[in-house]
Amino acid sequence: MAVHERLKAFLDDLHGTVKAARAKEAVFEFQELYFMNSSCLSLLLRFINTVVGTQSSQQYVVRFKSNPKLRWQQKSLDALRAYAQDHVFIE
Repeated sequence: MAVHERLKAFLDDLHGTVKAARAKEAVFEFQELYFMNSSCLSLLLRFINTVVGTQSSQQYVVRFKSNPKLRWQQKSLDALRAYAQDHVFIE
């Protein structure tokens, strides 16, 4: 649970920072992330939902740099991309 709360706070802060900076994208480097539980994945969905719900002038892209050798990433990130095709991109 400690990781869950820290990730939630980080994603909330990240959204505020990206909006304030008027950045065009937020990049997550997952190449060396070997495990993420479903609770933390749901926080990513919450984050993406927040981006989608932001005023169009302040919206930005969420880009994931993934590791194609890790099947869980492929499945999970594909689901996030399917949810918000205009906002989520996977490399």
